[in-house]
Amino acid sequence: MKVYLIYLLVFLTCALGLWYIFKKHNIRKNSPIEAIHIDQKILLSGDSEFGKSVKGVYKLKNLGQKTIKIKSLKPDCSCTSAFATSLEIVPKDSVEIIIEYDGKKSGPFQSTAIIEYLGSIEPDLLILRGNILIDEIK
Repeated sequence: MKVYLIYLLVFLTCALGLWYIFKKHNIRKNSPIEAIHIDQKILLSGDSEFGKSVKGVYKLKNLGQKTIKIKSLKPDCSCTSAFATSLEIVPKDSVEIIIEYDGKKSGPFQSTAIIEYLGSIEPDLLILRGNILIDEIK
């Protein structure tokens, strides 16, 4: 009986160790999407003038060995636009995603855009935060 308990304990320890290694290094076989790196997912623009657009530029880099294709880039509302310099990211190359908030409403704002990749079930969320100063009546 004690031998079985020792074997069970060794097996569980090995399984837990492997789980930790895979989780820590985010290893997933044959998934080029996991090889993408985004410098910053949240940008803070600070204070901006009323009526002037605010831009956030995000850099996406393909660290993998396969081309990554952007399936869609969706801003969260009509006050925000989002576009990419390219919809394909070849290995070891990068593209820029630009989120632009129109600045037509004063006060703090948060604009987001979701990037969906072809073949990926996990999209990335990019966030642009800032403050539009109150328009003074002249």
